[in-house]
Amino acid sequence: MFVGSCFGIILLAVLLELWRRLGKEYDRFLIKTNKGQSYQPHFWQQLVRAGIFTLQVANAYFLMLLAMYFNGYYIFCILIGTFIAFFVFQCEYLSQAGHGCMPAPEEKGCPCPPGECQCPPGDCRCPKCGCSGAPPRSSQHTTETSSTRQLTPRATAQPVAST
Repeated sequence: MFVGSCFGIILLAVLLELWRRLGKEYDRFLIKTNKGQSYQPHFWQQLVRAGIFTLQVANAYFLMLLAMYFNGYYIFCILIGTFIAFFVFQCEYLSQAGHGCMPAPEEKGCPCPPGECQCPPGDCRCPKCGCSGAPPRSSQHTTETSSTRQLTPRATAQPVAST
């Protein structure tokens, strides 16, 4: 019975990292389907994201309650489970810019200064200047003229015709 509990605790710790990875992969999927541009997820997409997050939080609370038994074996099983889970689910290529599987923006030809590009995973389109490997339109990130307007860093920079 005790050995089964220990394996169950290891499984709970692995499931926690699985929920985290599923959330990250689902966000990457949404960004990829929207061609790398920032956008507000639709109702059903946000519902799925909230469901994954709820499972993640519930799983973390169960692990916390198990740790509060102050049973050394249980705590050790949680540590074993998190080690296994991180090893399995967080195996990604790393880059200097910290984009996980993606190469650094400088490696993809992004003209933004190193460390300032905010390229989303899956597409090197900088929200500051709208670049995607091409030279930037201007040296300033938020400029406005009579014919075009670049949006704030949170939104994508797209030319907008003035009326």
